[in-house]
Amino acid sequence: MQLQPPIRHQVVLGVGIDLVEIVRIKQAIERWGARFEKRIF
Repeated sequence: MQLQPPIRHQVVLGVGIDLVEIVRIKQAIERWGARFEKRIF
C-alpha cells in the first residue's frame, strides 16, 4: 500500500452560525471600534 504525500495547504470551506454572547461583542466594539469590526467581518 502506497500513501499519498501530505498536502501542504489544506483549506476548510464552510458556512455556519457561530453562537456568541452579544454583550461581549458590544463591549469589544465599544473598546476597540473599527479595528475589532474589521477583524470579525
